[in-house]
Amino acid sequence: MNSEQVQEINLIAPPLPYTMGNGGDLIKHGLLAEFATWQCKSLKRKLTFYDPFGGRPWQQPIHKEVSNRIKKLAECPLKQILQQENNKYIGSGHIVKKISAMHGNTIKTFSSDRESSARHDLKITGLPLI
Repeated sequence: MNSEQVQEINLIAPPLPYTMGNGGDLIKHGLLAEFATWQCKSLKRKLTFYDPFGGRPWQQPIHKEVSNRIKKLAECPLKQILQQENNKYIGSGHIVKKISAMHGNTIKTFSSDRESSARHDLKITGLPLI
């Protein structure tokens, strides 16, 4: 491709805030949701998922910019899961756990965090700790 063929691309979406569901989270959680769906639905394999940095189990309400970005997503497993969550943005462990349950599969999901209050929050939401 030469310089005449290169077109300038303008990004029209505002950057997402540094919060749960930011751009990095949407990419990471989108890939994770696709992989978990493939494993549970297509391959029907049992897995164990370890999330060594669980952070908070969710953010509620979702930051407005993150919510707008989720609404614009094409239909995909991540969007399907997040639409069921009543304005909560859930973390990796809960995304995997919910996709596993949707497809009648069992993925053992473990989570952790260095911060004791975050560990406590993860535990009371039903994620076993590592």
